[in-house]
Amino acid sequence: MEKLKADLLELKEMDERLKKESKSLSWRNKEECDAFWSQAIKTVLFKQEIIKNEFTKSSVFVINDQEAKSVLQKINSGELFFADLVIRSLEEATRKKFNLEMTDWNELYEIASNELFSWFGPADYIQRLIEIGVLVIDIVVPKELEVLVEEARRCFAFERYIAVYSICRTILEVSIRDICLRIGKIQVIDDRKQFYEKYRPGKLIRLVSNGNFQMEERIKDLYYDRLSSIVHGLELSTSSGVQSTFKETMMVVQELYQNNQPEFSL
Repeated sequence: MEKLKADLLELKEMDERLKKESKSLSWRNKEECDAFWSQAIKTVLFKQEIIKNEFTKSSVFVINDQEAKSVLQKINSGELFFADLVIRSLEEATRKKFNLEMTDWNELYEIASNELFSWFGPADYIQRLIEIGVLVIDIVVPKELEVLVEEARRCFAFERYIAVYSICRTILEVSIRDICLRIGKIQVIDDRKQFYEKYRPGKLIRLVSNGNFQMEERIKDLYYDRLSSIVHGLELSTSSGVQSTFKETMMVVQELYQNNQPEFSL
């Protein structure tokens, strides 16, 4: 376990160093970018090596170092490291899936140069994709929800902030309807107008909150005060608050699925 503990602590240090370097990185400097991609790849590969080497050896890990244990729990939960976000953001930006064991950072930089530099500054785009965050969940969700989350992230990267707010509201609506259907609180109605009239957002929010008044108020505050007010043109949106609003939307969706999952129909 001592080697595992040392590897976990090294992984954490590598990931934190990468995150720190991203804040001072000159994205238009090829040498710095090459080194950055290299470090991101090495970090992800090192994490994969830990998984392959250790998860096949044992089912129970007793680690008395809290810091190392936290890193292992993060790996086991599937939570993304900063290095994962860097690679995923580049994949999204280029619409290519990379085999990190076969692709070196020079090739990654060449792809970024050829496919991004010509039409949009890739540095800022990728940096914003990394900053905005993702949806982390342990259950299959509707495909339209995946599409909406990706669309919101891309809008943020392109600085289309009003669009981000609008899509966040739709993400909440799709999630809440899906959960209500899964727990049998509502029924499918073919007539869409009749469906929306019968199952208005306020009612669905109450249903998915399951009597948790604090959660209900939290969702209503997000949906009505922070999202609908912008969608309906009652106020304009800027970059201020959009990132925290997106992250809050992701957290609410994650918590709603987790809290209601025990009641999902088999």
